[in-house]
Amino acid sequence: MILLVSAAGPASAPSPGQFQLTLTERSPLSSIKEQLRRFGWRWESIHTVKDEGDYDLASESFQVRVPKPYKAGEEGWGLLVWISPGPSGAAPRKDWLEVLDRHKLIWVGADQSSNERVMWCRVGLAIDAATNLQQQYKIDPSRIYVAGMSGGGRVASMVAIAYPDLFTGGIYCCGTNFYREIEAPPQPGDPPGRRHFYARACNPPPINLLTLAKQKSHHVLLTGEHDMNREPTQAMYEKGFKPDGFKHVTYLEVPAMRHELPPAQWLDKAIEALRFTGQKGK
Repeated sequence: MILLVSAAGPASAPSPGQFQLTLTERSPLSSIKEQLRRFGWRWESIHTVKDEGDYDLASESFQVRVPKPYKAGEEGWGLLVWISPGPSGAAPRKDWLEVLDRHKLIWVGADQSSNERVMWCRVGLAIDAATNLQQQYKIDPSRIYVAGMSGGGRVASMVAIAYPDLFTGGIYCCGTNFYREIEAPPQPGDPPGRRHFYARACNPPPINLLTLAKQKSHHVLLTGEHDMNREPTQAMYEKGFKPDGFKHVTYLEVPAMRHELPPAQWLDKAIEALRFTGQKGK
């Protein structure tokens, strides 16, 4: 069940505009047990006494934006599920809205899914958002994407690889994780032969899911020329996604950009890249 709430009060039916959502039906895909299976985690290895347990979906809220051109039952609409590094799930830049409209993308992001939240809650809320909105809106299943910024981008990159049967691609802004160690550049003053690695975030998913992610999913790694995460993002692309055989992966580096949200024209480039074979560009 989905409850749509706006400033004017509950809405009886989905309609264009910005709404707050309350969802009440958990997806089986979002359960901790299923996440452990897909990410190769053991519960005792990731859970501590201080960690948050599972979540009550009915107590969570989501921000959804439906472009005004949307008409019930119309074909061709996609969904972009946002994992925020901060407390709000709303679209974080106003200049992104026209891009979303032009690409016929409905936006949804969980509130209180910030970097402060434990991983399995952030993953689960993104999955619940994707599965529930497909019940409320006519969404093309080949255009369901997950995206995020910084820590949200890291989580999005993990979700896209582990859940390619739900998400057909993702945009990872200024933050990307991978399922194995990636060699990092040498550091100044290193003795000869010393090597550094970016740690893996999880294990690879079951082979059928990993194969699907490599063959069918589209991945966009977006960073800035002066982003503090530029080197690891580039390394994930060059030493992770590409040599591991991901067919549709794009690296985008925004000139002069620091660790920040990309302007609209770069979101547009990233969404366009989700439709085509991977590339590297600035």
